[in-house]
Amino acid sequence: MVAIIQLVFKFLLLRTLFMLGVGIISYMSLTSLANTLIAKMQLEYNSIPQMTLDLLNLAGVGQFLGIICSAIVVRAGFMAMKKFGAVASAVSNLDTF
Repeated sequence: MVAIIQLVFKFLLLRTLFMLGVGIISYMSLTSLANTLIAKMQLEYNSIPQMTLDLLNLAGVGQFLGIICSAIVVRAGFMAMKKFGAVASAVSNLDTF
């Protein structure tokens, strides 16, 4: 009975640590990618001449870029969720220890 409990505990511990590792690595890479993309967009946007920048801000280009950046982050999150589902199903199908 103790051996079965140890086996189940090892399996759950291994599975939990594996999923946490995949989650942390994926989250860090997505965060780094999003921050780099947003920083480059801000750099290019701020390099526009002041008069043109004022007209673009009146037209709402700043809000548009904010919406686009949010959509990119959400899309990356959904893609990561799909990948996590595939990893979780692969881990749950493991029969060997």
